[in-house]
Amino acid sequence: MSARGLLAALVLAVWILAGCRANPQAGRALPFALALEFEGQQSVSAERLDELVRAELARLEVTTPDKAAVDDAAFALELFYRSRGHLDALVEYEFEPTGPRAHFCISEGAEVHVAALELVGLEVMTPQLVRTFFGPMEHGGVYDEEQLKETLEVLRLKYRELGHLRIAIEPPAVEFDAARSSVTLRITLHEGPQFRVKALEFSGGVPALAEREAQLTRQYTGPLYQTSVGPGIENTLREEYLRRGYPDASFEARPEFDETSGDVRLLVRTTPGERVTVAHIRIQGNARTKDAAILGFMGIELGSVYDVEKEREAFRELYATGLFESITLHLDGAGPERTLAVELVEARSVEIRIEPGLGSYEGPRILLGIEENNFQGRGQNLALEGTASLKAQSARIGWIDRDFLGSHLTAETTFFVEQREEPSFTFVRRGFGFFLRRRWTSDWSSSLGYEFRPTDVTDSPNTVLPPDVESNTNVAEFSTSLVYDDRDSPLLPSRGRRGLAKLEWADDAFASDTEFLRARLEYTELQPIGRSVLAFSARTGLIAPFGLTSEIPLPERFFNGGESSVRSFQEDELQPAGVFGDPLGGESATTLNLELRRELTGNLGAALFYDLGNVTQDVQDYLDFAGFRSGLGVGLRYQLPIGPVRLDLGWNPNTQTDPFTQNEDDEYVLHFSVGFPF
Repeated sequence: MSARGLLAALVLAVWILAGCRANPQAGRALPFALALEFEGQQSVSAERLDELVRAELARLEVTTPDKAAVDDAAFALELFYRSRGHLDALVEYEFEPTGPRAHFCISEGAEVHVAALELVGLEVMTPQLVRTFFGPMEHGGVYDEEQLKETLEVLRLKYRELGHLRIAIEPPAVEFDAARSSVTLRITLHEGPQFRVKALEFSGGVPALAEREAQLTRQYTGPLYQTSVGPGIENTLREEYLRRGYPDASFEARPEFDETSGDVRLLVRTTPGERVTVAHIRIQGNARTKDAAILGFMGIELGSVYDVEKEREAFRELYATGLFESITLHLDGAGPERTLAVELVEARSVEIRIEPGLGSYEGPRILLGIEENNFQGRGQNLALEGTASLKAQSARIGWIDRDFLGSHLTAETTFFVEQREEPSFTFVRRGFGFFLRRRWTSDWSSSLGYEFRPTDVTDSPNTVLPPDVESNTNVAEFSTSLVYDDRDSPLLPSRGRRGLAKLEWADDAFASDTEFLRARLEYTELQPIGRSVLAFSARTGLIAPFGLTSEIPLPERFFNGGESSVRSFQEDELQPAGVFGDPLGGESATTLNLELRRELTGNLGAALFYDLGNVTQDVQDYLDFAGFRSGLGVGLRYQLPIGPVRLDLGWNPNTQTDPFTQNEDDEYVLHFSVGFPF
């Protein structure tokens, strides 16, 4: 078989395996042997009855067969027959404990159908609409007493939704024919008046909320009255009063009904209580964390008016630090000046990290790190970590202040050194960075920072670099980014979106030898489809030199191809159009990925993917959208807590040959790594 045929067979086998995953059994296997015999059944097979009996015994969690369990099973069979229109069905049984054996004797009786359905008292809803509630019984289906009860209850709820709170439905009149094979149903309804809110009157409220009361009056006057209207208004007012310093406010919404006209006059009385200020903050349970750090995270000032939303925000900020296992905030005391009590249980502050990894290019890799998450009791993070693989080594020391100078900004200072062997060159980079980050909402965040990174570039053993790109360089840049992320998990996402917009500016005014502007845009979306997830990613970037810079240093350029980009190429081997030889990157690159991920069984999953990407040598060629190369493939994933172990086989449908070396692109590339590609 050819390599192409092998790939096709692998794709087919994986997807057949995915589709053939067994569904969970409807009932559990019984923990005992029981012989079942049936006699007298006509409309239902013995196999189906056997299934019903065993399902009922499993539902009842019967561990030992006895007469009581068999009696329950016989009753379940009678209910089953009645749901099929056999109103006179009778199931008798014999139980022999030796064996054991249960023998069911079934008398099905006639199958009763609904010959006619009469509806009396309809004025609001049309008979045609009401008949749709009854399903098959409306046009000659089998008569099911239980289904009829459920239908009448649904109909009653529908009338109440339409404002008919006094709806009454008489017990259905059932008339059998002489042969007791069909019935005539007569349903009589008393709809009653349709209630609407004609007036909404408030009393006892504070003047500051008079406009909010007027808004509620406009909102609720006129629509149909529902029993939920009163509690809804009470909850709205309670939140408003809690936001304005009234924690003891109470409310009573009392409706007055006009049974003739259907008019409802809703009277809402407010007892606001005292307006409370936070005179003291009492913190308990913090053995290591300083009070000042906790107060800084909370952002609630002494003497401020109590605001329940600020209390919730304080809880979220404290929880986000990761310093506490549990957090409780509540007001203590009485009167206009009260104490906000903060009760905490601290989490372990020192964390040791050992994270193994694997990449098709880097090979095995390991991360070792130690973090102090509560440095000096100020809630600051001090971390030291190092990584090592066959191709790269790095070390980093970082300091994070979650409330920098009381500004609610997170400051991150990092000193780093790294060495990495790329396919065409090796570089050593060292430097430091300072960034300010801010999370605006649960989904939106931004950053602004400065980084200085001197970089030394050397030849790889099999590559001689052009003279104009060998020189060392000091890059100093300011950057800003905006991130949106509503995915359900950063490590194992199954739904949601993530977007990134980043701009970098390197200039000699910042002590940079190289001057450039670089922009990056990224977007990822994951959409569940049954047991599968359709994942899409678009990533693009461009870098433009300016000033005295004409050539972008190699480590700052864009590369494409590899385990997380276009997977039909080895690491960085996707070249710009018309360029051959060793990969030296370019001034722009774009990658598009589409991947269908499917759970197979347990932690094992599979994927089909299509990748498309390019690199352009000059930024001016970015809008030509030229040089795109593609990859098709199939993958296997095994889920681990740190992410999936991933095996991807990519196929290059359009291989090219280097005219100088006569080397041809690989038709198939196998990638083995840890983590999702995007």
